[in-house]
Amino acid sequence: MTFARLIGHAAPYRVALGIIALLMLVQTASVLVLPWLGGQLAAGFLAEGTLAEDALDTDLILIGIIVLFGVRSVLAYAVSWKLADTAARIVTDLRQSAYERVQMLPLGYFRARRQGDILSSVVYEPQYLSQFLTMTLPRFVPNGLAVLGALGLMAGIDPLLASLVVGLMPLFYLSVR
Repeated sequence: MTFARLIGHAAPYRVALGIIALLMLVQTASVLVLPWLGGQLAAGFLAEGTLAEDALDTDLILIGIIVLFGVRSVLAYAVSWKLADTAARIVTDLRQSAYERVQMLPLGYFRARRQGDILSSVVYEPQYLSQFLTMTLPRFVPNGLAVLGALGLMAGIDPLLASLVVGLMPLFYLSVR
């Protein structure tokens, strides 16, 4: 199956998959904000200044961290619920389509093949396709954003360390593989 044909199967669900991708982007952004807030909190503890002013900033940062954890929990629930719902709909439609296609095949087709192969293509392959469309495909953009955001934060802290990580990452990948 070609990638274009695979995307064609996802076309009826593009709105749901777009919502999933958008929720994942917001979830990724919230993950990137948490270390920044932690850094601000640590800077508030380590900085010199008036105690009352620091206490107010610290309280606001702590409230922000708590709210951020709540938002992340709600987003995680929404993503998992929407993913499960969309995956179930895709599997149902693909299995129905595969079953209708199998019903139209001539008897010679069934005599030439093992029954398990036909059953596998009707039952299991739509599940694999659905997993790709709902789990793998929507995660490309948020994962790329997370990598770029982490590299940006690292470069803001120490550009030499960030360039070292970027330079050594392919070597690490090859050594693990």
